[in-house]
Amino acid sequence: SEVSTTEPLTAPPLQTTVPPSTAVATESTDTTVAPTTTEPLLTPARGDLKTAIFADGFRHPLDMAWRPGDDVPYVVLREGLIVRARDGHAAETALDLTGTLSLTDVQGLLGLAFHPTQPLAYVHFNDRLGAVTIAEYKVRDNGTFDPESKRVLLSVEQEFPNHNGGQLAFGPDDY
Repeated sequence: SEVSTTEPLTAPPLQTTVPPSTAVATESTDTTVAPTTTEPLLTPARGDLKTAIFADGFRHPLDMAWRPGDDVPYVVLREGLIVRARDGHAAETALDLTGTLSLTDVQGLLGLAFHPTQPLAYVHFNDRLGAVTIAEYKVRDNGTFDPESKRVLLSVEQEFPNHNGGQLAFGPDDY
């Protein structure tokens, strides 16, 4: 069936809550809108958003995530590393998947999300054959991932090596 309308279709507004350290990454010249852990991240009304360097020196960073209760960000590097960033630079490797991924075109290590209440991390990558894969890892108390705990939750073969996506996220319902 056909749908016709004279009004444009729009998506509902995105409500994103961010960890406290994200406030360092962007700053608004409109001081009435500042990201906090309890308020949604909003674009300033005038659109005058300034950016600031949060961390540097990474090769092909694609994602950044925070473990609940930890103020140190984890940076996802396309070549296969997840590193913890301290003082704006890579401080320690949390997971090393180098040599186990397909890096053809835009493939590689693509995304990361931490379980909101359990010591688990979910990692999105292309395996050696290029299949889009989501795997669960146990996170140790020191913040590193236990590679032996890897549990593949999803693996989808890809006909082409491009358009792989990458973002993983938990909703407010912890799913």
